[in-house]
Amino acid sequence: MRSFSKSIIIGMTVLGLGGTALAQIPPSDNAGKTGTMQNKQDKYEKRGERMQEYRAKHQAELHAKLKLTAAQEPAWKTFADSMTPPDRSQRPDRAALQAMPAPQRMEAMLERMKQGQTRMESHLAALKTFYAVLTPEQKKIFDTEFGQHRGYRGHHRGMMK
Repeated sequence: MRSFSKSIIIGMTVLGLGGTALAQIPPSDNAGKTGTMQNKQDKYEKRGERMQEYRAKHQAELHAKLKLTAAQEPAWKTFADSMTPPDRSQRPDRAALQAMPAPQRMEAMLERMKQGQTRMESHLAALKTFYAVLTPEQKKIFDTEFGQHRGYRGHHRGMMK
């Protein structure tokens, strides 16, 4: 029993000394900073550019695999254009949202969700129009390929795999 008590005392002493040693380390200039707003904006712009490149690459690959005819091209263009996400400038200002009372903030969020649903409905209409002009072989390819590339939409937004 005595050795157990000694072990606890020694352990507490070591932890205490370690804590005081850490307390003596001066904080760096960047302590507590996650980056300036400009750095965050640059990061998001670069991510947006990468996503646009990925989306264009995926669409080009899908277009090549489908081997579309000239008659199918207009429906493809409408479909591809409908899949372009909205511009970031259409997003609400976070500071303005935070300044709103909770009920107004929720109304604004609900309105944004309704706009998202409207966009999805237009995506679906363009998809149905495009899908209708595909041959059975092209439909098989499209069914396999569409939604498989999750890099630009999917892992956290619910895109089906």
